[in-house]
Amino acid sequence: MPIGMIITSLMSKPIEKYSADLQEKIAHLNAVGQDAIGGIPIVKAFNMQAVLLKKYMVIMEEVVKRGLRLEKRYAAITPVGVMMLATPIILVIVYGGYLIQHGELNAGGIVLFLYLISFILQPIAMLPTIISQMKEAGGAAKHLFEVLDWQNERQDGEMTLVDQKRENRAPLLKDDADGEANRMSEGGAESDDDVDSVAVVSFEHLTFGYDEGNTVLKDISFQAGQGDMVAIVGTSGGGKSTIFKLLCGFNEPGEHAGTIQLFGKSLTDWNLTSLRSHISMVSQEPSLFPATIAENIGYGRLEATREEIVEAAKAAHAHDFIVQLPEGYETLLSERGGGLSGGQKQRISIARALLKNAPLLLLDEPTSALDSQSEAQVQNAMNAVMQNRTVLVIAHRLSTVRQANRIIVLDQGSIVESGSHEELLGRDGVYRKLYLKNFEEEQHTAENGNSLPEERGERRDLQAGVL
Repeated sequence: MPIGMIITSLMSKPIEKYSADLQEKIAHLNAVGQDAIGGIPIVKAFNMQAVLLKKYMVIMEEVVKRGLRLEKRYAAITPVGVMMLATPIILVIVYGGYLIQHGELNAGGIVLFLYLISFILQPIAMLPTIISQMKEAGGAAKHLFEVLDWQNERQDGEMTLVDQKRENRAPLLKDDADGEANRMSEGGAESDDDVDSVAVVSFEHLTFGYDEGNTVLKDISFQAGQGDMVAIVGTSGGGKSTIFKLLCGFNEPGEHAGTIQLFGKSLTDWNLTSLRSHISMVSQEPSLFPATIAENIGYGRLEATREEIVEAAKAAHAHDFIVQLPEGYETLLSERGGGLSGGQKQRISIARALLKNAPLLLLDEPTSALDSQSEAQVQNAMNAVMQNRTVLVIAHRLSTVRQANRIIVLDQGSIVESGSHEELLGRDGVYRKLYLKNFEEEQHTAENGNSLPEERGERRDLQAGVL
């Protein structure tokens, strides 16, 4: 046994590394296959079949090479188990024959001894294989343990006591003299003059980075009160989406990087589940699930009735195309909403956010996938929903943020300008340059008469001022 265990330990030592390398290559292989299958239209459009197949085959060869290396090591260890099983039997027969010759043992004794020792030899012979399998499992589990070691999302924090009759959408704003909580109703804040004094969203000198030494947001400070609409604009990579991730608690600022307050309470004091119940979000890329359209909209508020789901769809101008589908609201969507156009998926996503009816509305390019006519319809519907609610909107189409109370311009993670649409256009700053660039890109649309009348009028005025 000691000899066999020493040999097994030495020979199985590289197995863990071989197994980890194999799992890494298999993961790479699966990623290439998944991307190719998920992007079939692009693959065919650009005739990339041969390129991706070659890439897949190259990785497959690496997988086979590493798999064979692992199996060869297994094959080399197998004789060790055979040796540990056969060597004691051979020794017993040889030494037992010697004892029989000297009259110290009979044939029945040696047979009995072989029978009894077999109970020991069988598990001993399996030890090399078990050790090798443990080494292989250790290499495969390396990535699993990396995931298990990720920091869990915190579950502590204060839970706002919410009146269920108000559909879990009224966050605590301010304690009155009697210690009772003033809450926002479905249409906005209650008739308490002190409510307006509480900033729904407040950033105070916030600095944030995903990685140490890589700062995304630098000394960000702004506030949004009840009923305000704050637009965040800027070039790509400026940190706009990071602000939304922080507000939703997907990432949290460090201890000495400024503060974020929501509804008068520090972000770190909120229970994240309770906080998110007060936030509706429409992302740039609509996320739909393999369920019916009614279920996808109803995820905004699980206790919503069918009538409320239909009303939300009408408000998002999605009802008309939904009822034209063969099964209407019971139409079963495929993965990621396959079968619907980008605009249709976006309107379902907007309807889901409207159904939630939360006091804080986050819009990340909500009309990016819509044509000019659908954009105007959805914008009109959203304008009504925005009343008496705090709205933060990220937009690259600057024509969609003109009605904002305040526009924040981000550049390289810092606020470089802030003000209303008219104020910022009057300055020769970043916002004016962004708007002029946006104007040039959309000028052909105005010439074709496909934009809104007020947009065409503003473009003419702006062009006249530039010229």
